Amino acid sequence: MSTITEIEKAIERLPASEIGALAAWLEEYRAGLQTSASATVHSGQDKSFMKFAGSMEGPVDLSQRKGFSAK
Repeated sequence: MSTITEIEKAIERLPASEIGALAAWLEEYRAGLQTSASATVHSGQDKSFMKFAGSMEGPVDLSQRKGFSAK
């Protein structure tokens, strides 16, 4: 299965007793994704990007020049 449509069709064929188990698994999976993303931010793995933020060399008003803003 690789598309939402295929997954939906497979879920429709599940016995009612297994739909609850699937729902519980999806909730656990979603919670794990949220925890994983939060852990990445709090663990400092995002600092590799942050060390470059604001460190560009060049004119201070570069992003305000024509082509970089709506002005």
